[in-house]
Amino acid sequence: MQPAARRVKPPKPPEANWVRVAPSPAEFERDSPGAEALATECAINVLHVRDLLWTRLDRLMRPHGIPSTSGFVILNILDGADTPLAPNEIAQRMFLTPGTVTGLIATLQKHGYVTATKGAGRGRHVQIDITAKGRSIQRAAVRDLDPRVVNWLACFDTTEKLTLLRLLGKLGTHLKSEPTGGGHRKIRVGRAKPGGIA
Repeated sequence: MQPAARRVKPPKPPEANWVRVAPSPAEFERDSPGAEALATECAINVLHVRDLLWTRLDRLMRPHGIPSTSGFVILNILDGADTPLAPNEIAQRMFLTPGTVTGLIATLQKHGYVTATKGAGRGRHVQIDITAKGRSIQRAAVRDLDPRVVNWLACFDTTEKLTLLRLLGKLGTHLKSEPTGGGHRKIRVGRAKPGGIA
């Protein structure tokens, strides 16, 4: 009589890590009427990943002499533009306030990366243009950045990247249609840990 074959358990699929609401999704929803733990965790993790990418970009910009990631974005916008741009145009493309962009432009001016000149005609609006120095610095940073981006997204295959783009595009379109403002509620966030939503 042959011994019974041992039943082999199939390996568990690898689980992702994400930042969780605390102390648990169920308790979070109980203590926060009208809240949904899953939606909150999605929002928290989008912001968390954004911060991770922004930090990596900022570290990459420093050796090139670019003062900030936002400054790099401005240089990138100006390098791709056919003509100088007004500060409010740059602000709209970056989804920032004109006041914030004005400060960023002033810093880039001090480095000699952009110029600000008043246009001709009525109103004499200020126009921002990239200098040869700024263009050279920006393009060197892009050459350094491109392979890093490939590495940062190496955890996704092509299908996953396309899915990510579709989901982010859907979220962006939805947020643009939503009114801003509203109340603020304190959210308790737990440490990133494996597993699905409880």
